[in-house]
Amino acid sequence: MDDILKIANGVMKNFNPETDKVRDFTNLPDGEYTGLIEEVGSRISEAKGTPSVFFKVGITEGDSTGRFLWANYYFVGKMMEINIQKMISIAHQLGFDYNEIDFTDNASIAKSLEAVVGEEVTVVAKTSKDDFQNVEIVLA
Repeated sequence: MDDILKIANGVMKNFNPETDKVRDFTNLPDGEYTGLIEEVGSRISEAKGTPSVFFKVGITEGDSTGRFLWANYYFVGKMMEINIQKMISIAHQLGFDYNEIDFTDNASIAKSLEAVVGEEVTVVAKTSKDDFQNVEIVLA
């Protein structure tokens, strides 16, 4: 509780709600990180209805320990075949294999990948010119 009070006092000294913008989540610096896969899930984007599979990776080394990165793989257009290959490669690299039935939809892909939760991986974060941070699981 003391930490909250200490941070709140600092914020109140330096933040004017009439003129200052609320700071949003900040990206981690671009680079390579080691972490554990903490979650695998699926989503359908609200904007375009694009299916995807995501990996939530908890950083376990360095200054960013305790933070998270999300590697998102979208199944649309030219990226569909590439990202299916990536799903197969990630599973294989971590000692797991797929069956054809695992590719019914993005939810079935994510479900079949739940076995990789807890596995250590390397991820690379790279920010685009429009400030979107792309995260990829590095394949051996």
